[in-house]
Amino acid sequence: MRAAADTSVVVNRLKRRRDFLRVAAERRKWAVPGLIVQAAAMSDREKKEAMRHSSCLPGFSLSPENSVTEGAESDHTDTPLGTTKVSLVRVGFTVSKKVGNAVARNRARRRLRAVVDRVMAEHVEPWTDYVIIGRGATVDRPFDLLVADLKTTLARVAKMAPGSAALAPPRKGGRKKQTRTEKAAASGPNKAATQ
Repeated sequence: MRAAADTSVVVNRLKRRRDFLRVAAERRKWAVPGLIVQAAAMSDREKKEAMRHSSCLPGFSLSPENSVTEGAESDHTDTPLGTTKVSLVRVGFTVSKKVGNAVARNRARRRLRAVVDRVMAEHVEPWTDYVIIGRGATVDRPFDLLVADLKTTLARVAKMAPGSAALAPPRKGGRKKQTRTEKAAASGPNKAATQ
């Protein structure tokens, strides 16, 4: 469910480790060459906590129940804002040392923030937390392709149910192979009985 055209979206930052872990545990993610996006809907408790720490626009107030203000007055005009729909979205960024040295990681993080600022308000689900993970290609990928990557991943993640991401494939090698002596010991009495 995307934000409606008449809904204002307030995008805040996700900063606490427990929030990053909660989003990862939901297992709604999609990967493309430029980035990975993880998403998790906020619970009622998290909505209230997010509202408390939110940096909302002046004159607006957030309400998680129906995402509508109660006729608040604007600070700079005398006209009431009426019932303006406002929803909150939080975004966190992760760029690991796999991407490169500190200069490369900071550049990747800056590029991801710029892409999010350009795209996020129009393509998000209301009251959702997102984690954007930088990849090695984030640093050198053309900006237009990064924008397209984020739009693609947001659309894909929106269609996913919580916990629906494919499980990781089993590691190569499978179960441990038996050595010759273990095979002989396991099949020794059976072999003698058949001969």
